[in-house]
Amino acid sequence: MNDNLEKIIIECQSGNIEEFKKGRVDIQSNNCSIKLFEIEGSIKIDNSFGSVSISNIFGDLNIRNRNGRIEINKIKKISTLYNIENEFGEIDISFPSDLSGIINATTYFGNIETDFSLNINKLSYNKIEAFGKIGDGYSNIKLETKNEKIKIRKSE
Repeated sequence: MNDNLEKIIIECQSGNIEEFKKGRVDIQSNNCSIKLFEIEGSIKIDNSFGSVSISNIFGDLNIRNRNGRIEINKIKKISTLYNIENEFGEIDISFPSDLSGIINATTYFGNIETDFSLNINKLSYNKIEAFGKIGDGYSNIKLETKNEKIKIRKSE
């Protein structure tokens, strides 16, 4: 990943954001749906009351969302850090089948579905964790949601 790429900063109070570009993306929004594609660079999102859809990307992800679904697919190349938190919304993420990473996923009042070989433990009546090392563990992947499910899938 190239950290010397242009940084794009977007603020939104209502509406939709659609962006495709080489560069680092930093988004802060309320009441906005976000759709990102063809991004080469790190992505940071802090969003409320809107969905987040990301595809065809290469770069670290740091997403905090509230009251909306997060969908991530068609990851071009695995990066080193994925930190995705969602409250009152599902996380649906697809990784290439040759993923190499350490996955730690937690849901409160939801469930976890995965195509990868992960250990899934019900820690209390409302908390479920899935964790495991895939390949050599190159990427650090942290997923957390409250009141919804997490889907961790293999893309084709």
